Order: sequence, then C-alpha cells, then structure tokens
Amino acid sequence: MDGLLARWAPDAPSVLGGDFNTWVRGVDEAAFRKARKAFPHPHRLDSRPTHHFELGGMLRRSDHLLFRLNKGWMAEVVRLDERFGSDHYPLLGWLTRDRPPTR
Repeated sequence: MDGLLARWAPDAPSVLGGDFNTWVRGVDEAAFRKARKAFPHPHRLDSRPTHHFELGGMLRRSDHLLFRLNKGWMAEVVRLDERFGSDHYPLLGWLTRDRPPTR
C-alpha cells in the first residue's frame, strides 16, 4: 500500500478500489488503515463480507472502494447481494453533492 499511495497526488480527488487481501484482520490490517487515512470517504462503510474465502468457514471482507473527495461531495458504497458467479460480492459506489456549489 505504501508504494501505491506514494504514486498518488496527495490532494487530488480520487477513487481507490480493489481486493486488498484484508481477509485476516479486515479493517484492522495496516494496508487498509493506510488507505483509509488517504481516502476517508465514504464516512460509513458497508461492513458485510465481500469474499467467499473458506478460512475457518467464514466469509471475509477483502474488497474495498474508497474515495478522496473535494469539499461539497460525498460518496456512498454498498455491497451487492448477488455474486454473479464470482467468489467476490461486487461493491457499488456513487458520488453526490452534499450541498450546492459555491460561486
């Protein structure tokens, strides 16, 4: 994660998404914590598992979709309920204005 974040413009609005392989500790993994610090949106995460990985017989959360946004924007992300033949549940994210633009 350090290498990836080092190549990102620190203040540019951006989207970071993918399989972070955080199936052991989830959001407590160092890679996720670093990504979350750089990409603080959405404010509330959908905590349902995303990967059908048989480790101790449980589903795990390894996929994430995070945003870094300009003021006045907000992001939401939800995990879909259908896997569409994959071993991962897809994440759906969208952006909205949280207030009218200033002129």
